[in-house]
Amino acid sequence: MFRKIFLALVVTAVPSMGFAQQGQETARARAIISPDGTSTCASTYSFGSGNTFFKFCVTDNGNITQFESPVGVEHIRNGTFAEGYSVCDVNANKQYYDYADAGDSGNWGAPVKTQPGGPNTFPLTIKRTTTDGLFTLTQTFTRVTSERIVKISTTLKNNVPVAKPVHLIRFADVDANGVFSNYVDQGVEAAWGYNPFQYGLMLFVATPAVNHFANSLNFGTGQFADSCALPGNSSVTPALEDGSIYAGYNFSLGANAAKTLAFEYKRF
Repeated sequence: MFRKIFLALVVTAVPSMGFAQQGQETARARAIISPDGTSTCASTYSFGSGNTFFKFCVTDNGNITQFESPVGVEHIRNGTFAEGYSVCDVNANKQYYDYADAGDSGNWGAPVKTQPGGPNTFPLTIKRTTTDGLFTLTQTFTRVTSERIVKISTTLKNNVPVAKPVHLIRFADVDANGVFSNYVDQGVEAAWGYNPFQYGLMLFVATPAVNHFANSLNFGTGQFADSCALPGNSSVTPALEDGSIYAGYNFSLGANAAKTLAFEYKRF
């Protein structure tokens, strides 16, 4: 239901003026976000300076809603601050997602954070269980400073004594270099957004031994990162558009079993 509301409200025309586009992109998502969602930074990390500068933040729910590198060049926190995760229970055709400003499914329980050193420190682990009790998602955040990489170790646990085929994805509305129109494209293990002769942001599957996929979407026309449908871009890629990216895995979780997989964001 939430996805249908989201698609009905999005603006299908992408304005050519940057400020107009920013206003529409922000309003369309924030107007429908449920009380469960947030794009507010709870922990912020920054390293280096100048061209080696690297800054990102994580919300209480485990969304990365800021990725700045080099200094002054932001790739996510523009317009709609949209980033997060989704699980599909394939047999039930049911999604559990949280994409910060781009909406959440309303069926996640409250996050449980483990951060012994307090805000803005590592280690940082965020655990959430679905409100129906079927799945628990645990995210552990680390970074590789020298390569400007954020690593997200993600463990999905099946809490019932029945095996379940699932899809697990990571999604981001990339506004590389602080502008909405980027070239977006995808490969076998990654999807990315960039501007020629500038910078870009790439999302990798970092456990390639497990069945995986990656794709880009035309966020400006309302394409949604549906982990049950796994849509592809409505444009021929590489496409210059208000694009978004996702990557993920499809696998079977045994009865009461858990699987740990990894995602990485990298500035390039």
